[in-house]
Amino acid sequence: NCDEERSPTLRKALKQGWVDAAAWCAERKGGKPDPTLVRNPQPKVDEKGNVTTRAKTESRVDRALVNHIAAQALADCWVHDDVAGSDHRCLSLQLNLEAYKQKVLKYNIPKEIPLRTDKQHCPEEPRLEDTDFHLHIAQKDVDKAYLVWAGTAEKYLLTGVAVDNVNAYKGRGVVREPVQI
Repeated sequence: NCDEERSPTLRKALKQGWVDAAAWCAERKGGKPDPTLVRNPQPKVDEKGNVTTRAKTESRVDRALVNHIAAQALADCWVHDDVAGSDHRCLSLQLNLEAYKQKVLKYNIPKEIPLRTDKQHCPEEPRLEDTDFHLHIAQKDVDKAYLVWAGTAEKYLLTGVAVDNVNAYKGRGVVREPVQI
């Protein structure tokens, strides 16, 4: 409940880039922000019985501060005139959330393969001799050899394990492109 002239904290916040939302919106509309504090004239009686009337006062002691990014998404700002029981008026902000949309990329990587707990039913270990692993090693193509090895290891580790989507656990070693989410 303090205006900018009497609040070093408010002055510092505004100097450091915080934006007075109501002033920002009003400036974009070509006007001035509405007051958030309105004190109507009220008679006052002193101890001698003299009646004086205080003049109507308006000020902007209630504010909403936003950073410069949120300010770009401000669609509108208004003061509620119908607040009962207080001379302070509520300030509302409307944000255009579409302004916050951003492109988010995600790499789909294989899930961690759950460990088998029943050791008596382990499948027979795979034989790399039955794959192209040694051919790729002889050709000095380590990337392809790794893909063969990883695929063989995944197949072995997933044998007999109950999972929802077995493909979600496969693909180690595969270079993946990010997908937008």
